[in-house]
Amino acid sequence: MSRWRSKHESDELVFAVCERFLRGERASSIADWVKKAFDRPDFQRTQIYPLLGEGIRRQFFQLFPPLNWVLAQEIKETYRVGRGMKDPDPVTVVDLAYRGQTTGDSLGSDLHTHLTTVAADVVVRLIEKVARAKSSGKGPTLASAAPQKDLEGLDSRTPGSLNQKQSGYVEVHLGLGGGRTAMMVARTLAHRLMAQKNLPKLVIHTLSAGGFLPSEPQKSPVSYFSYFDGLPCPLEYVALFSETVVSSDHFDLVRQNPSVRRVMERAEELDIVVTSLASAEDEHGLLRRYLQWLVDSGDLPAKSIEAMKDAGWIGDVQFRPYSQEGPIPDLCGVRAVTLLEIEDMVKWSAWVHQPSASSLPASAPQNS
Repeated sequence: MSRWRSKHESDELVFAVCERFLRGERASSIADWVKKAFDRPDFQRTQIYPLLGEGIRRQFFQLFPPLNWVLAQEIKETYRVGRGMKDPDPVTVVDLAYRGQTTGDSLGSDLHTHLTTVAADVVVRLIEKVARAKSSGKGPTLASAAPQKDLEGLDSRTPGSLNQKQSGYVEVHLGLGGGRTAMMVARTLAHRLMAQKNLPKLVIHTLSAGGFLPSEPQKSPVSYFSYFDGLPCPLEYVALFSETVVSSDHFDLVRQNPSVRRVMERAEELDIVVTSLASAEDEHGLLRRYLQWLVDSGDLPAKSIEAMKDAGWIGDVQFRPYSQEGPIPDLCGVRAVTLLEIEDMVKWSAWVHQPSASSLPASAPQNS
């Protein structure tokens, strides 16, 4: 007889056990009920507890971590964050500095799970906010968030600009970045949206062309699309298909590829951007790991990474490196193919945070 494992139990049984336990029923009582309801005479009281963990793994319920409102307010006031959003709470700080972490007991994926649970809820609220603004006529297209000189040469009659007028649906454009954190946010977000009513049409864009390491394709944003299949709303996908990393000298040629160019032109439609930062010191960061992989395989000189460090490399966002002073030039000879540059995100965020100091009119994408 094989050993019992909670992962082998059906969704119906796992959900029923979790629901009864959270209602306050005793474990022995739940076990007796399972024996009768599911014809499981072998079921034991001690099996209840592993099933609670299994319920969390299957996202039947999630723990919502505490938020640090004091620190969020300090960040808002110190950096004047969100003045253009007309949102009383533009910053959300998740308080994960509790005992299990501070005593050195690594919680690993649990920390990511708690963080991405909150992030997904923030994105749900932003989707609702953008949809309300657009449906009321107060949410103009986000092309107006970019200076006209940056839009010269782009075709204003892109497919996305016509779809909303033709379909009659309010469209919300969501950009998803690559990496583990963004992947987990996307997965949790799709689960949250499945229970929402009156959703707008969602147009989901990928912000990068891959997940870097060939052994980790699940971290490529195009792989997130399957999470959203079956949502109770119209869906459209805008995928950036290209080499993940190209020679810096050839990047402009790659951008002229029709499939890449048309996707990049549609970046102006973005309403919400979901991405994350990575420290240059983080050994798990995708950019650092990929560059090291190139060095180890002999495809990149080791001095290239040293040149980035000498330039003050402290981290990256959307696989584009930066220092304390700003974006770092492509010193190592290769670069990621991305929908947005750091300058784009700074330009849009400038309006969101300090509209009086920005030349951007009308509206700008919301960042998560």
